Amino acid sequence: MSPEVIEGKSYDMKSDIWSAGCLIYELANLKPPFEAENQFNLSIKIKDGNFDRLPNRYSEELMEIIKQMLITDPLKRLTASELLQSKILQLRGQD
Repeated sequence: MSPEVIEGKSYDMKSDIWSAGCLIYELANLKPPFEAENQFNLSIKIKDGNFDRLPNRYSEELMEIIKQMLITDPLKRLTASELLQSKILQLRGQD
């Protein structure tokens, strides 16, 4: 759940970017970026937006794109277009 949804704001495409960032992080790290004992504490961690770096076997570029997807302010978070134009996706598309 994105920080803006926790705050009662409407769900939009920026929330989808947040969710995709959480999914990519979890696929790489085998655990979600935000964990807590209960829903209340989880919402606090999500709104704080702090999470651990991925293991060193993953590139700094991947970590940076995840960070940009998990920015708590939806106005500063990547758009889908920006994500698709990111360097890491452009490089991977050439392989």
